[in-house]
Amino acid sequence: MDKREWRGKRMKKALDVSGYTSEQIAMKLGVTGGAVRGWTTGRHSITIDNLENFARITHYPLAYFLQEEYELPVDFSSRREMIDLKARIDAAIEGTKQNLPEGYRIVKSTDGVNVCIDENLSPDQETIDKMAELQIYGVNAVEEKRHA
Repeated sequence: MDKREWRGKRMKKALDVSGYTSEQIAMKLGVTGGAVRGWTTGRHSITIDNLENFARITHYPLAYFLQEEYELPVDFSSRREMIDLKARIDAAIEGTKQNLPEGYRIVKSTDGVNVCIDENLSPDQETIDKMAELQIYGVNAVEEKRHA
């Protein structure tokens, strides 16, 4: 299987998992839906700029599309769930009609960054600040609700 073919299969998988259509991704990238379909079928090559943006939009590591031997981390699906949860929380904070998931609450860091935590936790301010710092630098610091 050539590079375009395996990359296309991975792009198709990322597209399916992300829930975006070819047309939605195309709009975000400023290309046609046909171009995206060409990439996901391996018929067309993709520029590195478009590939980087595709990876960012779908929340996949760029290496997944560049290196055939690259395997997604074992916890990748739970990371995606956290990213999706954070997006819903951010939307709720911005005043949309979406609500926080049951069992979570928002706390603020010293710098005013919102952090979502389990409502049963009572972290000190230093811990909240560390969680906010991780969140800012791309590591989702949302703590999963503990099941006793």
